[in-house]
Amino acid sequence: MYLDLLPVFLALAAGWLWRRHAPGGVDAQQMALALNMLMIYLTGPALIFAIMSQARLDLALTIIPAAGYVCSLGGLALAAGVYRLWGNRSGLTPGGRGALLLAASFANGSIALPVVVSLFGHTGMATVFAYDLIATTLLIWTVGVAVAARHAAGQERLSLGREILRLPPAWAVMIALAVNLLGMPVPERAVTALRYVGDASIPLMVFVVGLSLRLGALRRLPVALPALFIRQVAGPAMGLAFAFAFGVRGETLAILGVVMASACPAVGVILAHRFRLDIELYGAVLTASILSYLALAPLYRWLLMR
Repeated sequence: MYLDLLPVFLALAAGWLWRRHAPGGVDAQQMALALNMLMIYLTGPALIFAIMSQARLDLALTIIPAAGYVCSLGGLALAAGVYRLWGNRSGLTPGGRGALLLAASFANGSIALPVVVSLFGHTGMATVFAYDLIATTLLIWTVGVAVAARHAAGQERLSLGREILRLPPAWAVMIALAVNLLGMPVPERAVTALRYVGDASIPLMVFVVGLSLRLGALRRLPVALPALFIRQVAGPAMGLAFAFAFGVRGETLAILGVVMASACPAVGVILAHRFRLDIELYGAVLTASILSYLALAPLYRWLLMR
């Protein structure tokens, strides 16, 4: 499992080192802005369309994404309540509150996938894709955008509908689902070309996280502990209870638990940059959630397989 996650940590370390040394005179802020625009307008939409237009939308897997909605939206509601009560006392800015709500709500599929393969083998990939593509991807580019826009710092009040329509990944999700559900053929070479471009998104997202990291920001983790608990314990508990009530058992339930308890999504960094949320705080929570996930994933497997 740890070897599978080595590329993630290498990309994270590369971004952090770039921040410290700024090779070629390109500082972290310039680099992050350029890479965010690249992912929003090119690599992200390419990857989303390539995967979602070809994904198998099997009705037998409807419980998996439904449980994902319960986990994410339930976690978001719980986090909103916690930080509404505690946020003013802790001195959180609107941008900080928005960053923590994003961190508490959505799972990181790009990290969950290698962990699931390590713990369960390749048979667990279908559950990961069903959860990540049909639940997380749709939610983060709709509800996640709404949360980020509502807490945008230094901007006038934004129109949610206009903001979503201005984001190419949202268009990619809608078009890909339409193509998939209508059975419209997509040339294999086109899908291959889009995957070739889009696959760059995953390491770039982690690299941008590294650009945003300040290890000193870990001192701010006390205010983020409720978000971490909701992301990796409370939210998954709600989602697993829903799945169990609808008959999900055994290895599938264990895989679902491991996916639900994943780290905060790297794509949250894109939204934090786009809407000027507290990027430093989000980066600190993301780093902590990745480390805690390494300890929690085998525990979830052990508990749920019993």
